[in-house]
Amino acid sequence: MSDSKVLVDHLVEAFIARGVKRIFGVPGGGSSLDLIRAAEAHGVPFVLARHETSAAIMALASGEIDDAPGVALTTIGPGLANAVNGMACATLDRAPLCLVSDGHAQLLTRFVTHQVFDQAALSAPVVKGHCRMEGDNPVDELEDLLDLAQSPPYGAVHVELTGTAARRTVTHVRRQPATRHRQQLPEEIHRAQELLARATRPVVIVGLEACRPLYAAAVRRFCGRLDCPVLVTYKAKGVVPDSHPRTAGVFTGGTLESACIESADLIVLVGLDPVELIPQAWRYRAPVLRVDGETRRLGDDAYGPDVCADALLAFVEQQAEMNSAQVKFDNQLVEYVDERLDRISAHYDRLLGLHGKRMEEIDERHLILQQELIQHVHDLIKRIDFVFETAEQNHLYLEGFLREVRDEAQSLADRLDRLSPSGKENR
Repeated sequence: MSDSKVLVDHLVEAFIARGVKRIFGVPGGGSSLDLIRAAEAHGVPFVLARHETSAAIMALASGEIDDAPGVALTTIGPGLANAVNGMACATLDRAPLCLVSDGHAQLLTRFVTHQVFDQAALSAPVVKGHCRMEGDNPVDELEDLLDLAQSPPYGAVHVELTGTAARRTVTHVRRQPATRHRQQLPEEIHRAQELLARATRPVVIVGLEACRPLYAAAVRRFCGRLDCPVLVTYKAKGVVPDSHPRTAGVFTGGTLESACIESADLIVLVGLDPVELIPQAWRYRAPVLRVDGETRRLGDDAYGPDVCADALLAFVEQQAEMNSAQVKFDNQLVEYVDERLDRISAHYDRLLGLHGKRMEEIDERHLILQQELIQHVHDLIKRIDFVFETAEQNHLYLEGFLREVRDEAQSLADRLDRLSPSGKENR
């Protein structure tokens, strides 16, 4: 669907489509006044700040609360320079921010020197991208830039918008929103499930990228299914509430939480960015499973495998389905063993009677039943041995219980063998 209107209206509509609810800034001349008028016409209020860095920081905080890119505007030259600290804060703290500054028209720079310098070069060290929206598809330029700001690691982007560009009429064919993360491969999901199935002492560490509402809900379900200790970073506080029964505190990369992490045989990192940690080498040796949007490095060693954040929901549901089937099988197995043991116990009580009659006093019919009982116990032991073999392949966690059952059955079989006529003959 094509849409023809002035560029600044396209700009505001693109912000609204991504959840922007307000714009902060310190305006000047040029495009900033056009942007304020267009925003208010679309129901997006402008919040005047006393300083450009304050505006940028308020914008990034508002964006994090609303799960949207923060938007701030400044005038040219010193106005943009004043906002550099705010842009650096957004990029270093991984918060999506779009800063729209006034710009110099290329024609004017031939003879105008007032407040003229290379604004793109000024912002380059602290932003992820820059555009002027002067090409043939300016709205697509903006959408690409916003995609970049909202892709991990989140950060600031810079739109340098001249008054001439803001007021030109542009026909735009609206495109489908871009997929922010790479497509998840089935083998990666399968590999993640294998790691989780083998782990007996996993630990989950939740970082800032899990703060988005969609991911946060999935992470809480995931931690509930996994039922293991969960730590969060400072920026991820609240993703898993402090009242959660498995919450183990805050993870900083320091020594306070090290005892918990060192005891793990699998460390699951959900949305963790190394920027959140104390600057030091990664100290843990357990395998690491990443669940987020980017593969990063900790110190000199890459850690992974990784599962993309967009696959988190599918990953959780597949793991939950696998766990549900496992629990169902476990329960059926326990019921089967309990039933068989009850039947053996009842059969044994009927043979020996309530007063513990000696085997020599049992008639021929009872001797036949005794042999059947001995065969039945040996058969049960074979069945339990078969379950052990299956458990090694399917990662069951009933080994301790079943070994006790098998030992009891074996002890019963030994006693019956000693009491049987054939057993006496072999003594």
